[in-house]
Amino acid sequence: MSGLWSVSLGFSEPRLAMAAARQFERLPYYHLFNSRSTQPAIELATRLLEIAPSKLGKVLFANSGSEANDAAVKLVWSYNNAKGRPRKKKIISRMRAYHGVTIATASLTGLPANHANFDLPIDRVLHTDCPSHYHGALDGETEEAFTRRIVDNLEQMILREGPDTIAAFIAEPINGAGGVIVPPANYFAQIQALLAKYDILFIVDEIICGFGRTGNMFGSQTFDLRPDIMTVAKALSSSYLPISATLVSSEIYEAVVEQTSGKGVFAHGVTYSGHPVCAAVALETLNIYQERGIVEEVRKVAPQFQERLHALESHPLVGQARGRGLIGALEIARDKARKEPFQCARRHRKGCSDGGGRARRPSSRYP
Repeated sequence: MSGLWSVSLGFSEPRLAMAAARQFERLPYYHLFNSRSTQPAIELATRLLEIAPSKLGKVLFANSGSEANDAAVKLVWSYNNAKGRPRKKKIISRMRAYHGVTIATASLTGLPANHANFDLPIDRVLHTDCPSHYHGALDGETEEAFTRRIVDNLEQMILREGPDTIAAFIAEPINGAGGVIVPPANYFAQIQALLAKYDILFIVDEIICGFGRTGNMFGSQTFDLRPDIMTVAKALSSSYLPISATLVSSEIYEAVVEQTSGKGVFAHGVTYSGHPVCAAVALETLNIYQERGIVEEVRKVAPQFQERLHALESHPLVGQARGRGLIGALEIARDKARKEPFQCARRHRKGCSDGGGRARRPSSRYP
């Protein structure tokens, strides 16, 4: 997994260490508050906008993917306040989504473990169907029929809650931590048409899919997504140093600026936003991606990776193989025909419970 989906250039890239050392000597830190900035932060923002979907026009830096998505939530709320729509604040996420661990982003995350014991999710956060035909299809339901049904479910949720209360829909192009869920064909086309119909912003979480993993620089390009807000982190710096970014459309930026101009300040930011050393490492990471043709390399090797991955579907314990580019997963099934997973509640040093409390020793070789 390259760390946590993130060390895209390996663990011993000298150019990234050198970029950090040079910047430490030049300027080890300065903040971005009160109209101040640094050269690495300015250059990184410029580079990101050059490669991002054209609708995006401004960049807000932070330290982690959780913070980037948290900022997206605040910007959505601020935007709708600026537009005179104080009720339009709910954000729809999906089951099996992963968007972070702050109070807001853990609420957006659609994994029960991230809610249990934390009094989450908070108000204003809703969850709709995960676009996994494997996990969610009815008996005999085609992918096309499954897609129509879950998109209709989303529309019914919007109508039930009231379109004037729904501010945004957030999605990963491919769900990462939720199980590498590749959406069915036409899923996102139908979702985006629905969002446009009800004037709902689209937040695309590229924290796992960004920077080449799916065979394009961003998953948005792979699935023809048109985000109003896009978040990136992880491979932005190959995870050598923590940095993330929230990219927003010019429309959102201008509305928020107009709203805050009377107050004299946009009261949001973090101490290490656009940290010059982190930004310098991120810039060098982008340089390496370009010089080494990272996207072209993914496209070159991905067919072999996906072919060998999908060949494992014939294994009796593999319910499904799925992926795109250089992201993939095997769904392990106890009963392949019924799509029944293993129940592994207890872990042991030499094995795992078989669901009945008995420890199984792992096989010493591949069956």
